[in-house]
Amino acid sequence: MEQLCTRCGSSQFNKNGSYNGVQRYKCKSCMRYFSDKPRKFTYQQKAKAIQMYLNNVGIRKIAKFMNCSAASVVDWIKVLGKQISDQLQNNANKAASQMPAIIEMDEMYTFVKKQQRAVIWLAYCRGAGRVVSYLIEEGKEAAIQLYKQVKSILANISCIYTDANSCYGSAFAEHQIKESPITTKAETHLIESANSRIRDNLARFNRRSKRFSKSWEMLPYTLLLFFNQDKMNMAV
Repeated sequence: MEQLCTRCGSSQFNKNGSYNGVQRYKCKSCMRYFSDKPRKFTYQQKAKAIQMYLNNVGIRKIAKFMNCSAASVVDWIKVLGKQISDQLQNNANKAASQMPAIIEMDEMYTFVKKQQRAVIWLAYCRGAGRVVSYLIEEGKEAAIQLYKQVKSILANISCIYTDANSCYGSAFAEHQIKESPITTKAETHLIESANSRIRDNLARFNRRSKRFSKSWEMLPYTLLLFFNQDKMNMAV
């Protein structure tokens, strides 16, 4: 049977050494390495599992459906999360956008091991039409960290909207930040909608009475994948 790239199905590849007697190849089309040793799970199967995870299916249900261990599913999520993180880091040296940006900021809450509260701080850019920055942190200093992250991406911020329950006003005043947030619930509908999508699509962000996360480590990986699905090159 003709040897094909296990990632993209291309027949254009070169030999790339061997390991433990198994021949390795490098694909000319997708530039991925592969071997002629059969995989237990294909890239397509792993991609399907991660898409299920990003659509409100719990890890144990995915493992049962895929006939694998829950630890395997967690490993696939971590590997892809690290790869996307590396992609974003490689692009970090690009110049920040100079277009005036309207930002909406808000927080949402989830729980780890049911008793430990985790605060997710999010910033939504109307021009980009997406959440552009987020972090998991307690305390109002997190509002400043979030602002600095957004500022590194969008140098020209025209205004920032927050809701009435936020602590952005006092935090920004203490740090003498010139872009003072405007407190109004009427202008935070897009970030609120993003919060709803997170709860609707990610099982570990459902309400505590339904589900909760068992691992702090999985929270950032989950958000990273959810907000960067357009960058997901399923190389897991």
